[in-house]
Amino acid sequence: PVHAGSEDVGALLDWWQAQALDVCFLPTPIAEYAFGRNLGHAQLRTLLIGGDRLRKLPADLPFELINNYGPTETTVVATSGRIDASQAVLHIGKPVANTQVYLLDAHLQPVPVGVAGELYIGGAGVARGYLNRG
Repeated sequence: PVHAGSEDVGALLDWWQAQALDVCFLPTPIAEYAFGRNLGHAQLRTLLIGGDRLRKLPADLPFELINNYGPTETTVVATSGRIDASQAVLHIGKPVANTQVYLLDAHLQPVPVGVAGELYIGGAGVARGYLNRG
């Protein structure tokens, strides 16, 4: 909604619930706020989230939840995936088209499954000025 005081999250979610939506996007912190207050949406079939790390999720969402991840260096979304509340670990999904992701160690070598590393993203979505900057 466009009005003075639009930083009011409660007013935003009241407006959101009143809209006839099948699919929509909410920033992750706003979605978590709604989840924490058991706010639903009568018509919503798919909720896209992104912009921050997803930390918590209710077990019984009445709609499909798609988690989008994209750091500042990429143009909006680098990975995307459906989140299932029964999963033990919340994830960032798989690379979107024309994107590659790598989990590398301090020597820029791929790490084995289950080992911590740093996420590197390549492809058409990486913003200018980041090529070969390591």
